[in-house]
Amino acid sequence: MSFKESWPIPNLIRQLSGIEDPASLISDGICYAPPRNKTPKVAVIGAGPAGLCAARYLFAEDSGFTGVVFEQKDTIGGTWVYTDEIGKDKYGQPIHSPLYHGLISNLPKEVMEYTDFPYDIQDKSYLTSEEVLDYLNKYTDHFNLRQHIKFNHLVKRVSPVGKTWSLTALDLATNIEHVSLYDAVMVCSGPTSIPVYPLIEGLARFSGKQLHAKSFRRAEAYKGLRVLVIGLGPSGMDITYKLLPHAKQVILSHKFESLKHVTFPLSLIVKPAAASMSDSTVTFVDGTSEEVDVVIHCTGYTYNFPFLTKECGLVVNQYVSPLYLHLFNIEAPSLAVLGLPRIIPYYYCVEYQAKAFLAFLRGDAELPSQEEMMKITEDDIKGKLESGTRKKDIHRMGKLTKEYFESLQKLANLPPLPEVRYNIFFDAFKRVVADFEGFRYGHYKILDDENFEVEILERPEPPAEIEEVVVEAAREEE
Repeated sequence: MSFKESWPIPNLIRQLSGIEDPASLISDGICYAPPRNKTPKVAVIGAGPAGLCAARYLFAEDSGFTGVVFEQKDTIGGTWVYTDEIGKDKYGQPIHSPLYHGLISNLPKEVMEYTDFPYDIQDKSYLTSEEVLDYLNKYTDHFNLRQHIKFNHLVKRVSPVGKTWSLTALDLATNIEHVSLYDAVMVCSGPTSIPVYPLIEGLARFSGKQLHAKSFRRAEAYKGLRVLVIGLGPSGMDITYKLLPHAKQVILSHKFESLKHVTFPLSLIVKPAAASMSDSTVTFVDGTSEEVDVVIHCTGYTYNFPFLTKECGLVVNQYVSPLYLHLFNIEAPSLAVLGLPRIIPYYYCVEYQAKAFLAFLRGDAELPSQEEMMKITEDDIKGKLESGTRKKDIHRMGKLTKEYFESLQKLANLPPLPEVRYNIFFDAFKRVVADFEGFRYGHYKILDDENFEVEILERPEPPAEIEEVVVEAAREEE
């Protein structure tokens, strides 16, 4: 199936130029689409790492496309934009940033960059959030992307109009809605907007303060308090370590049984899953209990795309379906969702996804028939579920990372990712497990397309006294 083959036959086409509200024209039931010789117009939703990469290739010279990027904030960067604020912004919109003060990346920059735009930082691999945001700003300016971005524009609704898409966006500064029509849509808004909380008996009866990791900002705010951190994912472990110098007591609670060896400071109390709460007491599944003042839930997020109407054909139920290659909307392939795969080199992922989707729109890549795509996707999901994969991990790649990239490469005839990038990615994860306190002092140096070496940088301060604690928990609970 090609993109142009999905357009309506010519005698159903009407020119829509000059019509302010094309969505209002569907009442007669006729399909609308641009003429076959018209330059495809593409909407990009979000100006974070995925949306910026989509824009870079969408607006490249001789790309053959026109379009617009819609960004709710007044700046680029998505989740890499730090703010002390939580709750709602000046326009009354929820603040989605999950960043906390002092965050340092948990992957090295060598697998956290676009293929054609390396970092200009040479002396380390693990970067602060400010350095990552600076990189994204330089990328944006290098490819002259700001001119294509409508800032302070909240996408309220995306709905099919024949084989095209009606998009309603609210200008937050003027509170005026605008409706326009697009031939394709690239959803790049990210999956970190709706926090997930654990099901714990008596959760609502806890008398202390509760918050999700999304609202955690500064560890100093918890000085002298007894803090329970629930969740052993990257944010849970990171927040735990940041709290240790400030909180009176830190308790880390987890529920999974696959992580083998993790070293923790002696002052940290490690507990299994929480079973119940009452007043200020938390009881764990092993029957022990602790008195705490604050509970921080580091339990991840659920996928949420409130602007996609049911007519778009996508269903969100812990994962997004039906998506071919975790990207193409099988019901209407001119709508794609970028950035869903997890445990994967994210920047390479969204770059390969953007290239594959635009190749399809140009006619340089053809998808299988709708029936074939549906069968392939359903078989993949069924196989994962039968092997014990949780629904919320359907988009998780991990060991499947290379296989996933190769599928996109084959579809769009893309160059392969150098083997050394995969090698660094998997090595970085091993180092997180082996030494969570110290893995960020590793400095990767690429030797050739397959090999690398790691230099251990000098730590600014001696490490805290530690003992080895065997923890059987998931590498990522989020």
